[in-house]
Amino acid sequence: MDARRTPADLVRLRDNARAKGRDDLSSIAQDALESRLQAAVGEGRRGTSTRVSFRGDARIFGTAKLGYVWLIEQFIIVHPQPFQNLDWQLRFVAEGRHRHHFARTPEALFDRSPALAADSSNFARLSNGWVADVNLSNKQKFGLLCRVAAVAELQYDVDWTWDPAGQPGSRS
Repeated sequence: MDARRTPADLVRLRDNARAKGRDDLSSIAQDALESRLQAAVGEGRRGTSTRVSFRGDARIFGTAKLGYVWLIEQFIIVHPQPFQNLDWQLRFVAEGRHRHHFARTPEALFDRSPALAADSSNFARLSNGWVADVNLSNKQKFGLLCRVAAVAELQYDVDWTWDPAGQPGSRS
């Protein structure tokens, strides 16, 4: 896939291919998106193997960070409106007590800790053009997944799951 295509371009390509029944082309675009995600988040780093699923698509990621970002991407595909309308729903998921969890730029994401914005391992670029804070514990990641899923009206254990290996209670 052409490296000049943005993640948003790849999402449009994938969605258009799905709408036209071209599963082969949809799969190519999805693979390119996931490849970019892995490169952006840094799959080669040490981490917790994490099993996630979204509406029947079960996957195992080498890190909890990758699984987290993949699930956020799935939630955004199903319910992109909060990031488009900038309404109360986005404030509910984006703003934390001490910092933001989603923003348009790394600098806005880490406005109180600018040094974090300089290190790309602290954030992931999402296909909708936003950035997500990934400098979080697994418990924090799960909490954010629950908030984004609630806004998208997705149910845990029905529509999605999150299971970092060897971390009992990480889902609670």
